[in-house]
Amino acid sequence: MEASEDTQATDSTPAPAAAGPETADGGSLRSRTRHAFEEQRHPGIRWFLGFIQILIVLSIVAFTIETMPTLSPELRKILHGFEVFAIGIFTAEYLLRLWMAESRPRFLFSFFGIIDLLVILPFYLQFAVDLRSLRVF
Repeated sequence: MEASEDTQATDSTPAPAAAGPETADGGSLRSRTRHAFEEQRHPGIRWFLGFIQILIVLSIVAFTIETMPTLSPELRKILHGFEVFAIGIFTAEYLLRLWMAESRPRFLFSFFGIIDLLVILPFYLQFAVDLRSLRVF
């Protein structure tokens, strides 16, 4: 018994560190999430992607309505609230896609990564920079 304890003490080498939290079938949560989004078989993923598409269309409609000069202050307040909600969802989706990307730099500089960033960035920049001078019309 004593010899086996010595063997265990000398043969115990630390296990390599895992890349992330492992799931029951051995894949990391990040890779399983990425795979679920790529496959789009889970109804929750399809619902989420459909929701994002509808939100994009509604955001375009809201933006168009906001340009009307005779808009009432109440409607402007509602549209601003919707914009904050939509940007929050778009930001969460962007961060989720960045987190689950195989290569984060490749995602950041991909066509859709740049488009997504260009959609959410002006909202956050308005708190740091006066963007009124950038308006074309």
